[in-house]
Amino acid sequence: MQNMRRRWGGGLLALAVIAGACGGGGGGEEAETTTTMPAKQTPLTSTTTTTEAPTTTEAPVTTEAPTTTAVETTTSINEEGQTVTDGGAVAECVIEPLADCAGAQLKFTNLAGAQLAGANLYRARLDASDLTGANLMGASLFYAGMTGAVMTAANLRGASLINADLTGVDLSSAVLVSVDLTEASLINANLTGADLTNAILVNADLTGTVLEGAVFCNTVMESGTISNESCSTSSSSSDEETEE
Repeated sequence: MQNMRRRWGGGLLALAVIAGACGGGGGGEEAETTTTMPAKQTPLTSTTTTTEAPTTTEAPVTTEAPTTTAVETTTSINEEGQTVTDGGAVAECVIEPLADCAGAQLKFTNLAGAQLAGANLYRARLDASDLTGANLMGASLFYAGMTGAVMTAANLRGASLINADLTGVDLSSAVLVSVDLTEASLINANLTGADLTNAILVNADLTGTVLEGAVFCNTVMESGTISNESCSTSSSSSDEETEE
């Protein structure tokens, strides 16, 4: 028993010596224990950077339109129910039968012998124009301006000149058979030798009008009365034309 105790005591002593050597060289000081804490990890944040491509706006292709001279016009409905242009808006007026020359500016124009039968001359301006011997049979001359025009021997049979301005017009020897001159101005007009058979002159202004030798047969005068004072002359003229 004593031998075993000795052995245990020697072993413990040896362990103590070894422990002192490992504890800092026997200095008797307690070894400081350092605990290293793991560094706090910052979670990675995924950032997506979006770069917008620059927007490209294509400039529109501009085509230069040809220069156009605008003409101010107005339209109205005439007494025949036609839509027409007022105030000389017609750029071109072809002088021919049935021509559409509504509103045409034909002032001071040489239209002697012109063939305008059935033409639309609504509100046309024919002031001071030469229409000597022109054919205007059945033409529409509503509100036409014809002041000072020369219309000697012109043929206006069946034409409509309602509200037309014929002030100072020379209509000597003109054929005005069945012409409607209602409310037309014939102030100082020359109708010498004109044939007004079946013509209508209701409310027409005949102030200063020269009517020497004019033919009146079944003619409705400005007052609304019918004149037959020249029917024999008119019949003779008609017979002569038929024989020819």
